[in-house]
Amino acid sequence: MCKMLMVLVAILGCSPGAFAATGSCYYKYKETRHEGEMCIEALNRKYICRNGTWLLQGPCKETARKGEKKEKEDFVKPIITTETMPNAPGEYSLRLSGEYGRLNQDTTIYIPKAQIFFGLSERVGGELNFPFVLKPDAGNAFGMGDISLGLKILLAKHKSWFPALSAELELKFPTGDPNNKMGFGLMEYAAIFAFLKDFSVVNIQGNIALSVGINPVDGKRELKTLYHVSLALPLWVMILFLELDAAVGQRPEQNRLALAPGFKYHITETMFMALSVPIGLNATTESFRVIAQIQFGL
Repeated sequence: MCKMLMVLVAILGCSPGAFAATGSCYYKYKETRHEGEMCIEALNRKYICRNGTWLLQGPCKETARKGEKKEKEDFVKPIITTETMPNAPGEYSLRLSGEYGRLNQDTTIYIPKAQIFFGLSERVGGELNFPFVLKPDAGNAFGMGDISLGLKILLAKHKSWFPALSAELELKFPTGDPNNKMGFGLMEYAAIFAFLKDFSVVNIQGNIALSVGINPVDGKRELKTLYHVSLALPLWVMILFLELDAAVGQRPEQNRLALAPGFKYHITETMFMALSVPIGLNATTESFRVIAQIQFGL
């Protein structure tokens, strides 16, 4: 928290006693107007102080102690769109979400939805989802929803001239009770292909997912295609989002289309809070949902 306060003081102007950062090293200015740099690693943004104003310089670069430089691949993570990049090796994070949505007379509340992200190697990461569902229209039934496990592989690293590309295999297990609408009663297999391109001022990423759901009782299959796009605009320690959430299924009620404005606020470099309000654009999508998140490193 102290480091974040230092960064906020530096942002307000290059005044006596202001602080700045290069990589993860903080130092105090000795002069009233000092030409210095500041790197906010959580947003992967580097700023330079000129004439009392912070100017955006592009992505951060982490400086090694021996003077060696390497690019730090730390990009914006969307709110409802699956992030393209896997966690770094040994990096663990926990995301807790609360979600409210209502379609016709059916209300669904996720409280909480727990997601654990972890890095296995430089290019491989994983994700576990544990949603707890409350159904007020089913006698306030509460219980575990459908648990999912994902394994993500980075196919191409982000370059100035080429986007990052990744592929993910996700398995969803029918652990939720379909009678109380806490689950779908299907064993789902999904292949997700994602991209990310950072333009310093704007970050764009998205994915397309091909999903096959198998009913374990009668063996019937359901095919579904999901699309997500995230447009992020970093503003210091806050990020503004506009995301697209779409799905096309075999049955008309599986089709969905929503546009989700939202924002994310970084408390520290590994902890953030976020709020998103997806607005339904067709008859089979909730007219609106409210999603609140908090994430921190483990």
